[in-house]
Amino acid sequence: AIDLGDPSSPHGAIHPRRKQEVGRRLSLSARSIQYEEREGLVYAGPTLAGVQFTHGTSNEESTTFIRLSFVPGTADNLHTMQAPECDKCCSELPFQVLDITGKWVTVNNGVVINSEMHLSTNTSAILGVRYAWEAYPQCLMYNGQGGADDHTGIAAAPFEWCAYPSGKPSWTGEACNIPGSNAAPEDPFEVL
Repeated sequence: AIDLGDPSSPHGAIHPRRKQEVGRRLSLSARSIQYEEREGLVYAGPTLAGVQFTHGTSNEESTTFIRLSFVPGTADNLHTMQAPECDKCCSELPFQVLDITGKWVTVNNGVVINSEMHLSTNTSAILGVRYAWEAYPQCLMYNGQGGADDHTGIAAAPFEWCAYPSGKPSWTGEACNIPGSNAAPEDPFEVL
């Protein structure tokens, strides 16, 4: 329910006004998990299944293309849409990549193709990808139709993917290692 935060609620941020939407989503989860109602029922937002990189050129510049794929059935009608309480809305996409220096760089070139998100960036060596990594994301990925106020789509939960995982939880901000630093193995399959 990353899209249902309500920092401007007249009753305080702890009392969001979109409680009915929270209840709708909980009921979808209960129907699927407890009552095993699975046929055609989508109870989760787009769930990351894989990340694929290709290198090429765009406008005569070296470009890295990133394809994010999702668990089947969770990304039908995939689209981006502004969060209800946005200031800058979808003027920036909610994606960042981790470069070789350890800096997270915003990615603003993206398009949905066949229930996958395709991104492109001039960052050459990418060590991580993350989505909606802020307290109140302005722009989100949804499945279904519409956004938080339309009561049909569900937003993707924030995620972080790392080429060299550190083993630390992603919420610590230290989940990705940087090759060449003392903490990171050169081989992602090397045992620490």
